[in-house]
Amino acid sequence: MGADAGHPRAVSLAQRSVVVVRRTHDRRWRPGQTPAAKTIGTYGVLSYMVTERRREIGIRVALGATRQAVLRMILRQGLGLTASGILIGLVIALVSGRAIASLLFGVTATDPATMAGVVALIAGAALVACYVPGHAASRVDPLVALRDE
Repeated sequence: MGADAGHPRAVSLAQRSVVVVRRTHDRRWRPGQTPAAKTIGTYGVLSYMVTERRREIGIRVALGATRQAVLRMILRQGLGLTASGILIGLVIALVSGRAIASLLFGVTATDPATMAGVVALIAGAALVACYVPGHAASRVDPLVALRDE
């Protein structure tokens, strides 16, 4: 019962691999994927940070910290990390500008409007990603937080 070479189902493993590779490489980047992935990643990190510090936040609330103070603390930490990441990214972008200049079309590597737009987009996404876990942290019940361990 050998496979007939003319039969459509007689495709070798190598040919199937080529088809899979071609289909994989045909996917195009869509606008919005990178900011969405960045927002989800930032939210995940901050959410984990808030979960790990739940006991500490519960103690702060039990000792009299207001909801606004807890929210400010979470926002300050998250946006501080974002600001340092933005600064490092800007330095790398400015240093590597000549290397990537040939890959850019219609814009220079150090275009101020593009850089300002990217910084604003990242900062806005980080603000949203910081606010959600920060708001949840400000609602922590101290008794529940201290009881759980």
